[in-house]
Amino acid sequence: MSQHEFDKLLEKYLAGACDPEEEKIILDWYERVGQVPVPVEAGEKEAIRQRIWQRLYTKTVGTSAVRPLLTRARLAMAACVLLVLAGAVWVLSEYRRSAAPVGQSAPAQGSIEIRNIAGKPQPVRLEDGSVAVLQPNSVLSYPEHFSRKNRRVFLKGEAFFQVTKDPTKPFIVQAGDLTTEVLGTSFTVKSYEGAKTIEVAVATGRVSVYENTEASIPDRKEVILKPNQRITYDKQSKQLIPTLIERPEKLAAPGPTRSFVFENMALPDVLKRLEAAYGIDIFLENDALSGCMFNGDLNELPLFTQLELICKSLNAKYETRGTSIFINGKGCP
Repeated sequence: MSQHEFDKLLEKYLAGACDPEEEKIILDWYERVGQVPVPVEAGEKEAIRQRIWQRLYTKTVGTSAVRPLLTRARLAMAACVLLVLAGAVWVLSEYRRSAAPVGQSAPAQGSIEIRNIAGKPQPVRLEDGSVAVLQPNSVLSYPEHFSRKNRRVFLKGEAFFQVTKDPTKPFIVQAGDLTTEVLGTSFTVKSYEGAKTIEVAVATGRVSVYENTEASIPDRKEVILKPNQRITYDKQSKQLIPTLIERPEKLAAPGPTRSFVFENMALPDVLKRLEAAYGIDIFLENDALSGCMFNGDLNELPLFTQLELICKSLNAKYETRGTSIFINGKGCP
């Protein structure tokens, strides 16, 4: 149900014209929203309450034809609902008046803003079918209808995005000094006010991450991220630093699940299987390691634990540099 449809339903409820199913929608909504604390000052709350009661009195008690469904209890409930709505509108209007961060364009007039003040992640479904899972103390702003050229949203805080694929309209997330642009994929953006860095981590697909500057496209700093990769943007040095995520996940792929049970397999072949599973480049820095064999069951273990066991058996060490992994050692024991 769109915001416009809900507003119409609320007006119908206040007029006492809802059927039981529609009335249940309003009451269920109030049960959920009415418990959320809205930071409205006491003076503002009293002024809102007075306006609500005056409006309700004029439209109901002050008229000659009072509908029988508008009982005193219903009137009180309607006033509570309107108070919550008015408080929410007040909070959003205060937020819209705050200045946008340097390098980030302000959301267009009439945009929708969702502030997660709950203690758990909040999913937000956009009109194109994309979903943003908004973390606590985070704010997402987006237009009621996307433009014909792109699907642009604004983020303060942290969110995981599952983007519906649309090659004709890139999905763009502006977060502080950084822009993330995709056609259809899933990724996380972390951009908290006061933090020294902004992070973008990719779960599936590829994303383009670049700095919000006046530079032309050929001159701007830009990094293309693949699954299991992330970018850290240092706000002070203005540097984009690509790395691997803390816990790389196996890539979803058709066919049977790959086995990580190795029986006397050459090390290069073991590493090729890991590369294919995680989409990460792994290099041997010493040719002497190429002739080593490995035996072991690495199923159900995270990638870095798998690498630790492989290196321990060969008296070698691994190191992550950027988005690749390098293994070095003297050779087979």
